[in-house]
Amino acid sequence: MNIGRLCQKNAITVLPSNSLNEVAELMRQERVGYFVVVQPANGEGICKPIGVITGRDIVVSVVGRAVDTQKLRVEDVMTLDPMFGLATDSIEMSLPKMRKACVRRIPVIGSRGELVGVLSFDNLFDMIAGEMRKIVSTIHGERPIERMMKS
Repeated sequence: MNIGRLCQKNAITVLPSNSLNEVAELMRQERVGYFVVVQPANGEGICKPIGVITGRDIVVSVVGRAVDTQKLRVEDVMTLDPMFGLATDSIEMSLPKMRKACVRRIPVIGSRGELVGVLSFDNLFDMIAGEMRKIVSTIHGERPIERMMKS
């Protein structure tokens, strides 16, 4: 399976010019701590990811240093050029890259560089759990057959 099918499609995005206060409020409202920072691609009608910002970025870069959040924008603290995954990349290829980079989430981009979604370890855990349920169901289905064969 490729990561374009597995990723969360409705990723919340912000612009580099958004204030940190706006982003913090959006994080609280949406109950998420990771946004993809996008820039509209001129004339293409798509948004291209240029970075990411996390709740941790805000805490470490701003709150931990007692900086006035009224004056800061996303572009001041975001991670530029994060690791991206191509929608056509396989899970088997993406997971080791994420582990090596020590990231739990990556933006997924399409063939034109447009944002497709966000792949997280949660998406992978859900897929693995679904596969495990199928295995358990198969095992449970075999038990009546085994009992009938013993009779």
